Amino acid sequence: MRLVNFKSAKKNLSRPQPSFPETTPLPPWINSSLKRHGQQFIYQDTPILRTSCSFLGTECPTEELIAQLVNSLFHIAESEREQAANKFISRLSHKYGTNLLNIVKGWALKILGIEDLSFLFQDNTRGCLPISGPIKYRERTSLFHETIDRLVDSGDTLLLVNFLVGNNSSANSPSSPNTFLRKIAVRASLAKLVFPQKDITSAILWVDEQKLQHLSEDMLKKCLS
Repeated sequence: MRLVNFKSAKKNLSRPQPSFPETTPLPPWINSSLKRHGQQFIYQDTPILRTSCSFLGTECPTEELIAQLVNSLFHIAESEREQAANKFISRLSHKYGTNLLNIVKGWALKILGIEDLSFLFQDNTRGCLPISGPIKYRERTSLFHETIDRLVDSGDTLLLVNFLVGNNSSANSPSSPNTFLRKIAVRASLAKLVFPQKDITSAILWVDEQKLQHLSEDMLKKCLS
């Protein structure tokens, strides 16, 4: 198992847990598989990982691009972020359409501007973090290579944040809710391999609404059984 260039936060590090007055409505395509947990939020971060196994289906570049842009902008002064974002998307203009890149830019800037999400961008966090290891899926063990979108180390716990666009009308959206949940389950399992002494919690960051939703650990375990 491998995690690239990550230094765990100090044990005495603690930050207040954010809370949201309203929960995020789930779109119909994923509503049947995601279990809501009210307004509870667990202070830990979720990985968005790229897996080598075929059951994960097609990549979702929109979410990955947003995670990359957010990670490149969060340490920059707010007044300079838009200019830096323009440089970022200009480097990708030969690979992606202008409309997509403008959407990525807009959502990334909004995420960084939400005060309730600021805890995702402190000294005890990392973004776009490569991680790999063997994971058992349906009685077969395979080597997975993934990238965590954002990870928050609060000492005894890690929060893995998975970026997701709430509207699946785009071809870049996950093919099914079960596929996306399996992706999250794999990422959580990899994090547990690397950090066996820590509690791992997963959440979805709905990038188009800038809201976090905690996911049940039991539900994710069932995705790999």
